[in-house]
Amino acid sequence: MNTLTAAYQYFEPLVSGGMVLHLEDPVRASGFSIVRHYSTTFLQRAGLYAATCIIVLGVGIACAQLGAWPVLLCCAGEMAAMLYVWLEIERHKDDCETVTIQDDSVVIAISRRELQWRCRLQRYWARLICSPDGERIALRSHGNEVEIGVGLVKRDKILLARYLAAQLRQRPI
Repeated sequence: MNTLTAAYQYFEPLVSGGMVLHLEDPVRASGFSIVRHYSTTFLQRAGLYAATCIIVLGVGIACAQLGAWPVLLCCAGEMAAMLYVWLEIERHKDDCETVTIQDDSVVIAISRRELQWRCRLQRYWARLICSPDGERIALRSHGNEVEIGVGLVKRDKILLARYLAAQLRQRPI
């Protein structure tokens, strides 16, 4: 593995706004949290969008003055699509998942896109469900299945599955 690939794998969750896994207390095994982490602030993202708008719409206006007005329409459409992407990023900035493993229960609190919900599973009956490729992890109990670690990269999902299997003292299904 070359240095660039290793650096990309390390910094990918930070640059892409990916979810980052935090083990709460590995000694007492009380649970974990998964939070979204951005390497830029809102003002930096807004400044980047504004600078991009000035450049792209400037090119569009210049082309429109030369008679190629459809270019301006395409530039405006491009900026509208980019605005939608930035708004989606802002809507997901507070996404997080927290799983607390207690003596008799597993409490899952999930916040995605400004929606929050909480689920409590009995620890004895909770079963870890993993896809063969490691892309999907869920906890199941009494007909309720809750997918966790949705935004994690694959290596963190595998780490999470091993951690949960050890805490629930079972092998993943």
